[in-house]
Amino acid sequence: MYYVYVLQSQTDDGLYIGYSSDLRRRLAQHQAGNFAKHPKRSKREIG
Repeated sequence: MYYVYVLQSQTDDGLYIGYSSDLRRRLAQHQAGNFAKHPKRSKREIG
């Protein structure tokens, strides 16, 4: 089963929408900076 999630940036209140079958693993990847890079956006802290 896959889950859709929305994370809000703590630096600029921007939103990141994603999906994963393992939310805990995916959140750990985001916190470690392992996420798809968007060409117009820089790495942002999420919470």
